[in-house]
Amino acid sequence: MSNEQIHTREFRARTVLEAVSGELDPATVAEKYGISPDELIRWAEEMDLDPEQLSRLRSAAAEHHSSGEEVWLDVLDDQFSSEVETGVASDYQNMSRLNFWTVLGVSFVLLTILSLMAIYSYHAETVNRNVSEQSQYYEVRELQERDQEHLDSYGITDLDNGLYHIPIDESISRMVEEQ
Repeated sequence: MSNEQIHTREFRARTVLEAVSGELDPATVAEKYGISPDELIRWAEEMDLDPEQLSRLRSAAAEHHSSGEEVWLDVLDDQFSSEVETGVASDYQNMSRLNFWTVLGVSFVLLTILSLMAIYSYHAETVNRNVSEQSQYYEVRELQERDQEHLDSYGITDLDNGLYHIPIDESISRMVEEQ
């Protein structure tokens, strides 16, 4: 059971009035009845005291808290006790779990990077092959057009030896006529 259930309303009212009367310090009154100063203030707030009396009670309790009293904690765990004394708590990292997730995360990042590099390489190779095929096709077509143009035109092949070229169709027609 908590202290609030043990103490009656009358007891609470007498205790608060004694603390507010000023004869004893509120911390002393609280100690006298085995309650905390904070509990005494809570009881006073429930009683709807004069705001001035309530503020005096709060300031007296605050002075008691800030008086620099040393607080002793009974601790069963030595590790916790040293943490309380130094004010620093250990983090208690689970190193095997931390190592596992680190390796897993780094592996995932590396696999992602290698996959992206493979995809880029594949696409770059495909684009280069397509450009090469189009370029070769273009060159072949250009050669065919130039050769066809040469076959369909009149011109001088070797002026010193008197060699001329004529369209192939005309050359075939002349050969047929000569025979």
